[in-house]
Amino acid sequence: MRYVIINAKQHDGDAVYDSDMSDYNIVKALPYGRDPMVDLKAACVKHGLKFGFYYSHAFDWGEPNGPGNDWDYKNPGGDKNFFGGRNWFDVHPELAPRIRQYVDGKALPQVLELISKYDPDIMWFDTPHKLPPEEYLRILQAVREAKPNIVVNSRVVQGYDGWPGSFGDYSSTGDRAVDFRTRSDDWETIPTTNESYGYSKVDHSHKTPEFLVRVLAKAAARGGNML
Repeated sequence: MRYVIINAKQHDGDAVYDSDMSDYNIVKALPYGRDPMVDLKAACVKHGLKFGFYYSHAFDWGEPNGPGNDWDYKNPGGDKNFFGGRNWFDVHPELAPRIRQYVDGKALPQVLELISKYDPDIMWFDTPHKLPPEEYLRILQAVREAKPNIVVNSRVVQGYDGWPGSFGDYSSTGDRAVDFRTRSDDWETIPTTNESYGYSKVDHSHKTPEFLVRVLAKAAARGGNML
C-alpha cells in the first residue's frame, strides 16, 4: 500500500473535515466533534503513505445552486434531465452564472481549503459532467497554482477533445472495473468490495479476498494501480 484517498466531500455536500466554508461538516454538524483528517494525515506521514482527498467538485445535493439536486430545486445535472439533460449548459447557457455561484461559493473555496489545511499529495475528483467545461478548468488552474506538484486524476475535467488524456496526471478507469485493457499511460482502477461506493444495507454482493487479490495482481501486471 502506497497511498490513501479519503472522501472529503461526496455528492451529498457533507464535508468530512472541519470546513470553514460550510457548517455542513463532521465537526459542526455531528456530535463526533473532531476532524478525522488531522489524525489520518498524521498517520500517513508517520508510515510513509501518500495522502489524498476525494472531492466531488461538480455535484452537490445540499446547495440551492449546486448541480444534481432536482427534487428540492429545479437544478440542471440531475436525473430528471431538466434544461436539456447532460449538456444543459449548451442548451441553456443563461443558467451558467447561477451554477458558477456554487463553484465560487463552495466547491472552489473548499478545494483550496483542503490543500492549505492538509497539504495533500493527491486530489481525486469525480463526476465531471455536471458543470460547464470551463468551470473544471478554473478549478484545475486554481489547484495547480495552490500546489504545483500535487497529483490530480483525469476526472477533474471533461468536455474537451482528447479527454481524459489531455487533463490530469493519470487516468481513472471506469467505475467498478475488474478487467483492463493494456494502456500506455499512467492509470488507476477503482473497484469496490461489493457494488456500491457508499454504505447500502441491501448490497450484499461482497467480493472475496481471493477475487480482489486477483484484480490487484492483474492491475499491477498491466502497469496500473488499484484504489
